[in-house]
Amino acid sequence: MSYYDIGHYFAYAQQGIHIAFVVSILPEWIEGMYQEYDNLKDILHRFKNENKTYDTMYQCRMDRKIHQWLFKIYNYSQANIGAIDGNLRKYISYLLEHYDQVIREQNGDLAYKIKAYIQEHYCDAGLSVKFLTDHFFLTERTLLNVFKRQYDMSVQEFYTELRMGHALLLMQQKGIGIKDVYMEVGYTDERTFRSALERYLKRQ
Repeated sequence: MSYYDIGHYFAYAQQGIHIAFVVSILPEWIEGMYQEYDNLKDILHRFKNENKTYDTMYQCRMDRKIHQWLFKIYNYSQANIGAIDGNLRKYISYLLEHYDQVIREQNGDLAYKIKAYIQEHYCDAGLSVKFLTDHFFLTERTLLNVFKRQYDMSVQEFYTELRMGHALLLMQQKGIGIKDVYMEVGYTDERTFRSALERYLKRQ
């Protein structure tokens, strides 16, 4: 785990004041956590084995317990810089255990199921709002509203973000040209991909 890493992050949030707590975790440390948290296995496995440099866990409100843990971490950072590493590990373990319980309770949550499905299949050319409505037996309005209410972005925005991020990674790390990469991330024609990529880059 490291708290020295420099990185760029973006997040969607409602208007107001928010605090983002970002931790960069070594894959080896994640490997040691697998067996303890059954409901986090899929997330941790994807984080360790995919080429993405980040992943997002289920979003939920921070209860009093989480506030107390984060306050303790903050106090260590102010009072005893040498104690940060060990206590970060301890409290991040607590946080993972807490989120494991949250996921256990939220496995039936429809928005989370839709999100998890998209994360697993965003490179499929057949993925679309229509496909998702059929897959989850929902009307288009219900699908869009449920997802938007939970994640403050549309279904299409979400899988487009995933596709663009993956495409840029393939072009930058594997040298795949734009004429070939669009087929790797769920697009069937280059023109549509170029338009989506251009809009995505303008937002960055």
